[in-house]
Amino acid sequence: MIVREGVGGREVLLDASEVETLGGLCLQVILASKAKIINPSTKAEELLSLFGVQEILAPASPATGEA
Repeated sequence: MIVREGVGGREVLLDASEVETLGGLCLQVILASKAKIINPSTKAEELLSLFGVQEILAPASPATGEA
């Protein structure tokens, strides 16, 4: 977990590079925390798409392609 200070307050970022499974209860906690997902594994991207919550993926950095 990364907490980044910004103009609008704190932003919580979760590194999902090693995610292989994601359950509904875990997803509820992530959504309630308003965290953004960075470095999602292919499986994490698939699972978030299945749940219909791709909007929690942090935008990729234009310079590096990473979030």
